[in-house]
Amino acid sequence: MTVQFIDERHAASEPSWSCGLSGAYLGALGFNNGSLLVHGSSGCGFAMRYGLSPHWKSFIPCPVTSFGEDDVIFGGANLLERGIAKARTVNPSDALFVLSACSTEIIGEDIQGAATEASRRYGVPVVGVDSGGATGNTLDGYNSFLLRCVETLYPPATKVVPTGTQVDVMGIIPYYDMFWRGDIKPIKRLLGRSAVQVNSVLSGDCSLVTVTRANETALTVTLCRHIGQRALMRIKNNRRGNIHVCGVAPIGLEFTRRLLEELVERLPVDREAARAALDEEEETARKVMLRGFDFAKVMFNSGRAAVIGEASRVIGLTNLLCNELGMRTL
Repeated sequence: MTVQFIDERHAASEPSWSCGLSGAYLGALGFNNGSLLVHGSSGCGFAMRYGLSPHWKSFIPCPVTSFGEDDVIFGGANLLERGIAKARTVNPSDALFVLSACSTEIIGEDIQGAATEASRRYGVPVVGVDSGGATGNTLDGYNSFLLRCVETLYPPATKVVPTGTQVDVMGIIPYYDMFWRGDIKPIKRLLGRSAVQVNSVLSGDCSLVTVTRANETALTVTLCRHIGQRALMRIKNNRRGNIHVCGVAPIGLEFTRRLLEELVERLPVDREAARAALDEEEETARKVMLRGFDFAKVMFNSGRAAVIGEASRVIGLTNLLCNELGMRTL
C-alpha cells in the first residue's frame, strides 16, 4: 500500500462532522411526520438550514426560537413555550423534537422538563434532546437523539420477551450520506427474503406507529458499532431486549451476507430456506456486477481507489473494491 502526501496548499478540506446539534437535527428529519424546533440562536438555525443543504441555492427548513442576549440573562423558558406553541400551530405532527443548542445548554435551560409539560398540554409526544456543542460532534448528537427516542417514545416495557421475527434497525444517519435511502431499501428487501420483517429503521424510515410497536421487536440491530450504543444498552438493560451490533458495515457481498446469516441464526426462521434465498440473491448480484463492469475491465484492473471514512465502513468498502471488484488501493 502506497501513502501519498499532498501539499496542503493544493488540497480541499471539509470536516466530516459538525456539532452535536447537527446530529440530532438529522435524526429528527428522518422521523416520518415529525417536526422539530431548535431552542437556540438564529445562527444555529442558519447553520442547519444551509450548512447541511446539498446546494447553496437550497435549504432545509429549521424552525428556531432565536435565543438572544436577554434570554441568556433572564432565561428562555417563556421563549421556548411560545416556540413550541407556534411549531404546533404551523406544522402539526405526530411528534415534536425540541433540540437544545450551545447557548441554551450553557445557562442550563430545562429542555426536557419543558418538553414533558408540552406533551401533557398538547396531547402529543414532545421530545427534548440535549444536543448542544458540549455533547460532542454530529455522531454524539445523533446518538443522543436515538437515546431520547427510546426513553420517551417507546412504550412501557412488558415482562413478555418477543419471540417473533420482527427487528428494528439502527446505524444509518438520515441525509448524512446522499445514498442513505438507497441503503435502507436493500437491507429491508434482503431481510424480507430471509423471512425477517423490519419494523422500523430508527431513524430514517420510522414513525410514531412503528416506534410504539417496539415491544413486538425480537431483535434491535445497529449496522455501525459507533451508532446507537447508548440506546441499545437502554433496550438491553431496562427493557430486556435482544440486541446485535454489526462490527463491520454490511458493504459488498461478503460482509452483507455475514450480517444476514448472523441475524438468521438468532431468529426463529427456516435457516435452510433463508440460506437458499441468500444464495439466489448473491448469484444475481454477481451477474449484475459482471455485466456492469465487463466493459471497464481495463479501468478497474489498473485503477486505484482511496477510501476515507469511518473505520467499519472503510473495511467494507476496501473489501468490496479490492477483493470483489479487483481494484487496488493507494
